Amino acid sequence: MKLFATTLFIGIAMSHCIPSIAANDSPPTALKISIGGIGPAVDARAYKKVMALIGDGVKQGVLDRYIVQGRPIEGGFSGCVSVNARALANRMALLEKKLHAIRANPLTTAYSVERTAACEPLSSSNQPISNWPGDTSQYSGITEARQVVVKNNADWQTLWRLHKASQTPIPALPAIDFSEKMVVGVFTGTRGNGCHSVKIESTELIINQKIVIKYREKTPAAGITCTLALTNPADLVVLDHADLPVEFIELANDSGESVRLIPFEDVVHQYSTQGNDYVRHLITAKDNVAWQAIGDSHPFGALYAVDDKGNLITNYPDLPQVDFQQKMVVGITELGGGCSRGVDIDSIQVVAEKKIVINYRTQSTGQYLCTADVGWLHHWVAIPRTDLPIELKKLTYRLVLDDGESMWLNLP
Repeated sequence: MKLFATTLFIGIAMSHCIPSIAANDSPPTALKISIGGIGPAVDARAYKKVMALIGDGVKQGVLDRYIVQGRPIEGGFSGCVSVNARALANRMALLEKKLHAIRANPLTTAYSVERTAACEPLSSSNQPISNWPGDTSQYSGITEARQVVVKNNADWQTLWRLHKASQTPIPALPAIDFSEKMVVGVFTGTRGNGCHSVKIESTELIINQKIVIKYREKTPAAGITCTLALTNPADLVVLDHADLPVEFIELANDSGESVRLIPFEDVVHQYSTQGNDYVRHLITAKDNVAWQAIGDSHPFGALYAVDDKGNLITNYPDLPQVDFQQKMVVGITELGGGCSRGVDIDSIQVVAEKKIVINYRTQSTGQYLCTADVGWLHHWVAIPRTDLPIELKKLTYRLVLDDGESMWLNLP
């Protein structure tokens, strides 16, 4: 908080000596606003006035975007508001003038209001989003990837119990007033070493439209030595309550390249004893002709029977029906058998709106002696139609032990 206080203390002196806006001065398009405690708690009266003015601006349609960039532990916030292009210019000028007129106690609070051309994208240097410290953990009890929005205490109790299931005793449930607040969270699922983590870096409220949550998963760089402990990174934060859709956007790397998950539905997910090739490859089908060709090349779900003469008859089920007007089939098929018993699509991502990446894992038994059979591992799914190029990305290797438990290993 010392850096925050030092930077903004200069801002308060400047903001208090800004002259009134001239009649011919053009109104601002966006304002950077910062108010925070510099050791003692923030000036509550000044803080409430700032929030009231922003709230009035939203209600009157003067503002169309309010971005919270940070909330220091002593109270307050730093952020940016942008003007609704359809709002009257004099209303924004008046709002700016009222914000400058607020006098925060300089002994306890740093306060500044500055014009800016636009509210810039948020970076990883942001302060924590809420006064509650939230919960950033590498060892969540939730082992699958998910993004959550919690708006009532019953759901919060359930999530907390699952999230802290690996701890004994389970820590006390943080008290949240869901009439005013809500919880958002990101869970990456199981990762194969101790160098993985995830952090919600920013929240953006687009007035009357949606809330955008941007987060980043940090992964180990090449050559870095990591512990072999399995981790389940997670991050939870508290936000002001809003009855708006919530959109999660993953920032894939320091360049800010965005990644978003897309939904998928299982179409075929099984081990087959028949196939026509011996290499791992991507499956794609955008119409029934291509879909049938895939089914012919990789028959699955064989049903065996014996006719009246004692001959073995092999029948194959019809391919599942897919609405190719709205969807397409993608997936992976690779050679298996022996100790290799399955392949699982973990997630499907759109990276920078330029390509589709299918993240998958293979499964193997933990037995020393494996069967001598050769088979094909299939996981085919339906996703919304797209013309973007599609890639396969192999994740950590899943080892299925004899007792039914499993562990993850970093294998090529």
